Amino acid sequence: MITIPFQDSPDFLEEITLENTPYVLRFTFNSRGNFWTMDILDRDENDLINGVRLLLGVEFLRQHPDIGLPLGMMFVIDETGDTTPIQQGDFLSERVKLTYATEAEVEAV
Repeated sequence: MITIPFQDSPDFLEEITLENTPYVLRFTFNSRGNFWTMDILDRDENDLINGVRLLLGVEFLRQHPDIGLPLGMMFVIDETGDTTPIQQGDFLSERVKLTYATEAEVEAV
């Protein structure tokens, strides 16, 4: 499994390679609603999906098949067992982690 790194910023881009394909992830914290969203772009920064709200217990990729997304699973893990909604600093404090399980890891389960 791969942990997607977070930056100390309410709006940032993260370049990452998943399943041998480069992607750009855009993360934005919505201060009015108090939640994070994620966009996934291809390496040319063309949008694949936009505005996915990061929630505990929700898999983000499989609900968007056949649009060029990685074939594994992406979800937020709560490292503490706390089930309260994700706050702005929770990724940096490592209370929660955005995690990617490769296609091979998913198939092995």
